Amino acid sequence: MPTYTITNTETNQSFEKLCTWNELEAFLSENPNFKKELSAPNFVSGIEGKTFKEDAGLEKICNV
Repeated sequence: MPTYTITNTETNQSFEKLCTWNELEAFLSENPNFKKELSAPNFVSGIEGKTFKEDAGLEKICNV
């Protein structure tokens, strides 16, 4: 899910919001004093840590 930078136009304070595009559009329409800053969205992807596993590779699978 992407993270967007939102700025309050009255106070000029910015914060990050983790939401879908539809949730962002709903938030902005309900709060006209907020605007989305122009930036590339950040996505969280990949698996690391305890659940990250590498395969044995072709050599071990084929007993080469």
